[in-house]
Amino acid sequence: MYALTVKQPWAELIVTGQKTIEVRTWWPRVQLPVLVAIHAGLRTDRNAPGSLWIPETYSAYYPGKRLGGIIGVVRFVERIGLDYMTWKRRQNEHLQPLECYRPDRKGLVFADAVRLPDIIPCRGRLGLWTLPEETDRVVRAVASEMMTNITPGDTDALRTPELRPSARE
Repeated sequence: MYALTVKQPWAELIVTGQKTIEVRTWWPRVQLPVLVAIHAGLRTDRNAPGSLWIPETYSAYYPGKRLGGIIGVVRFVERIGLDYMTWKRRQNEHLQPLECYRPDRKGLVFADAVRLPDIIPCRGRLGLWTLPEETDRVVRAVASEMMTNITPGDTDALRTPELRPSARE
């Protein structure tokens, strides 16, 4: 399974389905749709608007909570270019302020978000990366129990296509 490292509070917003477009400067070269584990990085985005912080799941008083591990799973279903009009029209999906727009931005569209009840600790990486084997097994087991459109024995639904050699464009 692939994983994407995202800073908090963005990671939490993705796995709760409130943020359905992740903004990057690159597109992963994978066959879509693909299941992606969301990894909450060790650092938080201090520039995120205060209204986006979710007090019941993350608090400045508990800085280690839900950081440094897999916190959920989503389906990466579409790539979109983000020209200014698309950025503005879909702002409620990517949650970035208008002043953050840059012409090189690309959108990774997610669906079927599942928030794991407990964090699965592991190290993150840049780009779209492959989970370590043991972590992969744990994430798939937990996700298969939680995803309503997947039965626990349906391993084909959790299979991910091979990543092409270059993960960035």
